[in-house]
Amino acid sequence: MRVRRKTNIYYIKGRQKPKGHHTPNTHYRIETVQGKVSSNPSPFVLPAASHFYCFSLNLSVPKNMATLTHPTSQTHLFTKLSLKPKKFTSPSRIRMALQENAPSLAVVGVTGAVGQEFLSVLSDRDFPYRSIKMLASKRSAGKQLTFQDRNYTIEELSEDRFDGVDIALFSAGGSISKHFGPVAVEKGSVVVDNSSAFRMEEGIPLVIPEVNPEAMEGIKVGTGKGALIANPNCSTIICLMAATPLHKHAKVIRMVVSTYQAASGAGAAAMEELELQTREVLEGKPPTCNIFKQQYAFNLFSHNAPILSNGLDIFVCGDQIRKGAALNAIQIAEMLL
Repeated sequence: MRVRRKTNIYYIKGRQKPKGHHTPNTHYRIETVQGKVSSNPSPFVLPAASHFYCFSLNLSVPKNMATLTHPTSQTHLFTKLSLKPKKFTSPSRIRMALQENAPSLAVVGVTGAVGQEFLSVLSDRDFPYRSIKMLASKRSAGKQLTFQDRNYTIEELSEDRFDGVDIALFSAGGSISKHFGPVAVEKGSVVVDNSSAFRMEEGIPLVIPEVNPEAMEGIKVGTGKGALIANPNCSTIICLMAATPLHKHAKVIRMVVSTYQAASGAGAAAMEELELQTREVLEGKPPTCNIFKQQYAFNLFSHNAPILSNGLDIFVCGDQIRKGAALNAIQIAEMLL
C-alpha cells in the first residue's frame, strides 16, 4: 500500500499481496466530511477477500496522522476510483511518518545495537518526523544507512549537528551523553538519553509514561527551550510497571529484586564478543575478554554494582526506583508531540 494526500482526501493504492486477497492496482479514496472523518463509518471488503482494514485519520492536529495497519470489523467509507494502473512495489502498510509539520529528529549512536532498535521502534510506531539525522562516531561517518525505504549518510557526531533538532535520542554511552547532551539542550533540543549518565542527577526527570508523566510537565518540543530526560535500565522499567498499580492499592513496604542483565545491554560489540567467547569456550580455547574483564559466555557475574555483604545485588535498580523510571525512549518522545 502507499498513500498520497490531497486536501482532505487520501488516495490509497492496493496491490495483490498476498495472492487472492485484493485486486491488484486498484485505487480507493477516503473522503472526510467538514475536516473530520465521516461520522458514519461503514464496513468495506476488498474485492474477492474477507478482510476488513482500519484506516485511522486525525485532522484535529496539523500532522494529519494516517495509518492503514490491521484487519478490523469495520472501517471508514472507501470509494473506488477508476485510475490507470501503474506498476510499483508496495510495502505491507501505509507509512505517514515523514511529515512537514512534525519534529526533526537525531539518533546519536545510530550504528549501535540500541541505536538500531531506536530506528526499528520509530518505524513500527510510525513516529512522525520531518527530518532525521543519523549520528555516530568518526569511524562510521560516511557510511550509508536505509530507514523506511530512504537512504541516509551517517554523520560524525559533533556539537554543530544539533542545530535545528527538536528531539535527540541518545544511546552512545555515558561519556558521550555527558558531553553532547547538554550541548544539544543548549541548542534547543529535547534530549532523551538511554545511558546511565543522568539517571540519578537532581532536576533531570526519569519518567515512565504510565507511572509519572507529570515529571515531564513543562517540557515541550518546538519552543526553542531544550530539556534532558533520562531513560532507565530495562529491569527498572519492568519492575515499576508491575509494582506501581500494586502500590496504589496497597502500599509496597519492601521489594526483593533479582535482575539478570543480557550482554546486549552493553551494545553490539559485547554481543559480538559473547558470540566469539561462546565459540572459543566450545573449542577449548581461552576466551577473549575485551569488553568485560571476565568471561561472560556460560557465566554469570556482578557487573556494575558491588556485591553486598548479604549477597544481594539490587543497588542500581533500587536507587532508580526511588527516583522514578521511563518505559522507553520512544514512548517518552511520543509524549512530547
